[in-house]
Amino acid sequence: MPKIIKILSIVSLLILFCLPHPFVYAQNKIIAIVNDDVITEKDYLEFINFTRIELAQRMPEAEVEKRISAMQKDLLERLIEDRLIIQQAKKVNISVDKLRVKSRIDEIKKQYGSEAAFQEALKRQGLVQADLEQKIREQFMMFQVVEAKVRAKIIVNPAEVTRYYEENHGTMTVPQRRKVLVLISDSQESLTKAREDIVSGSPEEEVVKKYVLSKSELNAAKEELRNEISAIVFSLNSGEISAVSPIDGKFYLFKITEITPLHQLSLEEAKETIHGLLFNQKMQAAMVTWLDELKKKSYLKIF
Repeated sequence: MPKIIKILSIVSLLILFCLPHPFVYAQNKIIAIVNDDVITEKDYLEFINFTRIELAQRMPEAEVEKRISAMQKDLLERLIEDRLIIQQAKKVNISVDKLRVKSRIDEIKKQYGSEAAFQEALKRQGLVQADLEQKIREQFMMFQVVEAKVRAKIIVNPAEVTRYYEENHGTMTVPQRRKVLVLISDSQESLTKAREDIVSGSPEEEVVKKYVLSKSELNAAKEELRNEISAIVFSLNSGEISAVSPIDGKFYLFKITEITPLHQLSLEEAKETIHGLLFNQKMQAAMVTWLDELKKKSYLKIF
């Protein structure tokens, strides 16, 4: 009897190790069908992780997670649309140069500072470099087919630009900008003395050398500056110099060297911006229409 039990135990272990792990079942679970393609839970998770890597190049990590959470309900729809576009690209035999993919990978790597940091970031997302290369290759394929099927057909004529300007010229303005001389020191006392010398008429270059100050220049609108800096800079008149201000452990002086007032753009100045705006509006509408047509012609099933 014990011998039979031992044999049964060995058979049970063999069955246990030969069967796929429950996690594998979960990963392979089909969540959508797009014509002849299936989308699995694994595909969906990889798509989220790839989106996370893309966002990380443009915003802080905490902001990335907020954006991912906000996008969560739309990501499956985006993945389905991507599959439809890739299918269209394959139908017309679009290919992607390997050098383009490599160049894009190299750009992403630069964001991480080192090969090790890049590989670690991929590992955290459950990806390897081959996964990333495949996603980038698909992006280039999608771009090419969208360029041919949608973007190339959009036209914005000069009359549309003029009409938009006439209807919205009141909003076609450039905000006030200020050129600012910035002097920085670790010593409040040195910067206070430097300020006194400048107010007394001493040349700024001499003052910078005398007190060993750091010097930089800004040319910015109010919304382009940090709040504590814009509050100082936009309280001064042209030629006026600020009091010594502590910011982030250092001491700053700001002197206004030029003020460019808010002004309304002419049609000539605004036409490029308007053209881009109208083009993007048409592009967005055309993409929605094109994707809707693809969906109507396709077999789609979401589980």
